[in-house]
Amino acid sequence: MKRNEVLRTILEADEDFIEEILTVAMKRKQQLYPDWDIRYLAMPRTEGERQRYERAWKVLTE
Repeated sequence: MKRNEVLRTILEADEDFIEEILTVAMKRKQQLYPDWDIRYLAMPRTEGERQRYERAWKVLTE
């Protein structure tokens, strides 16, 4: 599959497929950069939910 086709497929992906794409991309990045900590963070934009995620993130990274 050509690069343009891959990118077009990503643009048209539903939320479940996006999760799969991100998971596989993160695994591949970890293979390419084994000495790095690879992280993906998505947070809600609403203030209450964002604060909850930020508290959880703080606990996880301390």
